[in-house]
Amino acid sequence: MTWRPPERDIHPYEKILSLAIRDAILSAPAGNGPGAWREVSAEGETLNLILRIAPREQRSFKGRAVLAYAIAGDAVAATKGYRCEGEALIDLKTRAFLSVECQLVPVGDVSRAAPAY
Repeated sequence: MTWRPPERDIHPYEKILSLAIRDAILSAPAGNGPGAWREVSAEGETLNLILRIAPREQRSFKGRAVLAYAIAGDAVAATKGYRCEGEALIDLKTRAFLSVECQLVPVGDVSRAAPAY
C-alpha cells in the first residue's frame, strides 16, 4: 500500500468528524451505544456530535484482515443539522486505521428547535 495525497480538499467538519470517530473507537474498543452530545473543535470550526459506533464484521480489505465499524449519528454546526453515516476499518494485525469514511448529510436548519425546559 502506497501513500497518496487526498484527491480533494477535506472540509473542516469532515476532519473534525474523522478525529471524533477515531477517538470514540479507541476509547471504547467494544463499540458504544448512543452517547452524550459532545462538542468537538478543530481549525476554528466546532461541531456538536452524538455518535453510535459498533463493530459490524471482520473481513478482508486490500488483502488485510480488518474489523469494520458501523458509524451513525447526528451533528450540529451553528444552526445547520446533519446526519452522519459511515464506516471505519481497523487492521486486525497492526490496529491501524485503514479507512475512516463518514458522510455528513444536511438535514436542515435547527435554529428553530424547541426550547429546553
